[in-house]
Amino acid sequence: SMANVELTSLARLPTLSKLRKLELSDNIISGGLEVLAEKCPNLTYLNLSGNKIKDLSTVEALQNLKNLKSLDLFNCEITNLEDY
Repeated sequence: SMANVELTSLARLPTLSKLRKLELSDNIISGGLEVLAEKCPNLTYLNLSGNKIKDLSTVEALQNLKNLKSLDLFNCEITNLEDY
């Protein structure tokens, strides 16, 4: 878990190829999610609630996480978009 640690970027995330669940809630992440598909390709659960994610284009990178079953974006600005 890296919840509530004022994380702004995932650029320095190490390769965690066996990781299935990742808690990144209540940080300051606003983009760079494409790193997750590269570094954590087997994620099934991802919690990004309470971050600064605003645009659908930001989360489109997550479509490369082929095993992802659960994505939590609660309390992110993206959930206020009309076509969300």
